[in-house]
Amino acid sequence: MAGTAMPQERELQAQGAPYVWVITRDLLAEDGSFESEVGTAGPSGATDEQIEEARRRGTRFRMLDDDGEPYYEGRTLGPLDEGDPLNDFGAPNAGCTMYEEWQEGPGGGWKGVIG
Repeated sequence: MAGTAMPQERELQAQGAPYVWVITRDLLAEDGSFESEVGTAGPSGATDEQIEEARRRGTRFRMLDDDGEPYYEGRTLGPLDEGDPLNDFGAPNAGCTMYEEWQEGPGGGWKGVIG
C-alpha cells in the first residue's frame, strides 16, 4: 500500500512501528509436535498496544510453505510495503514462502499477496 497513509496507518506509525502482526493460530503446533508460536508478534518496534489493536481489528492473514500447506494464521495492520510477517517471521522460522490475506464478501476467501 504505497503512497498516502490511511488514518489507521498514521496512528500505527505515530505509536512506534509502521506495521504490526501477531500470530493467532499455529497449525504446526496443533498436534503437539512443536511449541506453539501463538502470540508471537512483530516487528521488534511494535508496542503492546499496537499488537492488541492488530489482534482486534487487523486483516486476517496466513503463511504457507511452497507446497501450499498453511503453517500460521494471524492478524496484521499497516502497509505491507514496509515489511511483512512472511519476511519477519514465517520464512526464517519455518520456511514459509507464501502470504495470503482473507477477503470478505462475494468472491472472497484467501487471496495470494506474496508467493
